[in-house]
Amino acid sequence: MRPRSLPVSILTTLATAAALTAGPLADAGHAAPTTTISQVATPAPGHVTGTVTSDAAFIRVSLVSDQGTLADDVRAVPPESLTVTFDLPTWGFPDATAVQVATCSGPSSCGGVADSQSFTPIDLTPTVTWPSDSTIGPSDGPIVVTVADPDGGGGLRVIERKPDGDQFVANLPRDEATPLYFYDGVHDLRVQRCARGNSPCRSYPDLDTRIEVRRYLYAYIGQVASSVIAPDDTSAPDIEVPISVGSGSNLTARLRVHSATTDREVRGFGATVVGLTRDSAGMVVVPIDLTGIRSGTYDIRGTVEYDDPDFGHVSGEINASWPFTVDADAPVISSVGVSSTTVFPVPDGYRDQIDISAEGYDHSPATIIYEIRNAAGTLVRTLGPASFYASNLQIWDGRDDRGRIVTAGAYTVTITATDSLGHARTAPPLTITVSTKRLVQRTFTRTVTAKESLVAKSVGRCSTLKMPSARGWRGSMGLYTGTRCKGSIKATLVSTAHALRVPAALRYGSIRVTAYGGAAKAEPRSLAYLTYLHPKDGWGADTQMSTRLGDHAGTTVRAGDYLFKDGTFEWGAYTADGARYDIKNFTVRMTYSVLQ
Repeated sequence: MRPRSLPVSILTTLATAAALTAGPLADAGHAAPTTTISQVATPAPGHVTGTVTSDAAFIRVSLVSDQGTLADDVRAVPPESLTVTFDLPTWGFPDATAVQVATCSGPSSCGGVADSQSFTPIDLTPTVTWPSDSTIGPSDGPIVVTVADPDGGGGLRVIERKPDGDQFVANLPRDEATPLYFYDGVHDLRVQRCARGNSPCRSYPDLDTRIEVRRYLYAYIGQVASSVIAPDDTSAPDIEVPISVGSGSNLTARLRVHSATTDREVRGFGATVVGLTRDSAGMVVVPIDLTGIRSGTYDIRGTVEYDDPDFGHVSGEINASWPFTVDADAPVISSVGVSSTTVFPVPDGYRDQIDISAEGYDHSPATIIYEIRNAAGTLVRTLGPASFYASNLQIWDGRDDRGRIVTAGAYTVTITATDSLGHARTAPPLTITVSTKRLVQRTFTRTVTAKESLVAKSVGRCSTLKMPSARGWRGSMGLYTGTRCKGSIKATLVSTAHALRVPAALRYGSIRVTAYGGAAKAEPRSLAYLTYLHPKDGWGADTQMSTRLGDHAGTTVRAGDYLFKDGTFEWGAYTADGARYDIKNFTVRMTYSVLQ
């Protein structure tokens, strides 16, 4: 059902909107309102008063300076008098200030400036009492400033003037003392009176003061001349410690040596020096004797102090000490080693050179020298220098410093490590034998009958292994399958295993077995197979032997892969499925190398 009347809240809103817009709507098409500041007066410090005449519905009066603006609330103009009076606070505003008035169509919508008048605000200078002593030392309390401003207004504050801009310090309550706290340094302070919101602010240069604070002495240790120190037994200082000091003269430095490992003071080492004078860079140098201290990493800590006629006794802990290393010992050689105790310098690819190395450590960089001498003690070769912390592997090829192969015999290797401070240590010597032997390649060839090399056999139930074979060869064998019955491969298979021990060698080359034989006369189309026994992988490398009578070469393989630990090489022969094959003998051929 359509409502017959509007709710009361909506009626009230519409009525208010009509009242606010009735003036402009009624004046549509007429001239803009006329607004004039008819009077401006400064009857008392901190105030400006005046009257504005305007036929606008609303106006806003503002105080404007180059430092900030203070705006009054938007006020409705009484239609019966067309005048509005104002009374605004001027605390904090500078001498060059203006009253500006703007017309407004509503409480929150104002236009541009309709009229403006300049005036000079009346201000009161507060009474500010600073400390009589402008030098603040370690035993002094905070800086106390007292303000008397019974008739003043706005807010008083103190700022610090700095090259990069003023910095707020604290607000100053009226008619009471305020403590101020500052870091060490020179502080230029100024008092200001500020309007609401701390802008604008009026400064009082006649009340400026300068305070110098020196409660703490700043001191920093610089880097020592050398990061590694070698104490000696002389009375001369082992280290000179540079210290940057912030202020003072006739300084006293008290230094302590601390272990970087335990973070504890090392008793008996350090120095106390009085009467130090800073150089043009603010530095003092303190010598320290470290004779007798152990090797390790240390740092310097301590204090610097002096008495100042203005600030009193000033002292401070030393900051940011640079660590340094003391190296009082020779390098430690923890291990030495060679890849082989014998070198064969004749170039044949077999141990023509050996590797020599040393492991160890030191508190400072150390170099390693390898000296090789013959049985008479004559130096024949020098290797290096090398480093513990880099690749220290050295190679000796059995030659002297001129590149000539040395004579056969025993040689000693002396390994000496020397650190950057001159401390040296020599490891027990190593003995290396030089041999002029070289690798000589040989060929082993052996022919054995089938019978004498036989080590195992397997004959199926339908087959026969005949020795000698039907051809009548001495020591031969005949692999005759299917002679008893006809059956499967397993029932007809005939296989034999043969073995031969080959010579020991330094290096093994290739090996191959050749069988002499052929198809039996009774079955001229027969075939057989030659196979090798691998120590790990079993039988393999099979080769088919043809029907013809003659030599049948097996596969050529690496001898080292097929030899058993006792130097035995095994091979076999087999056939099946009705085949008949005669084998007279086997020839084993192997290449190998020996030292000679």
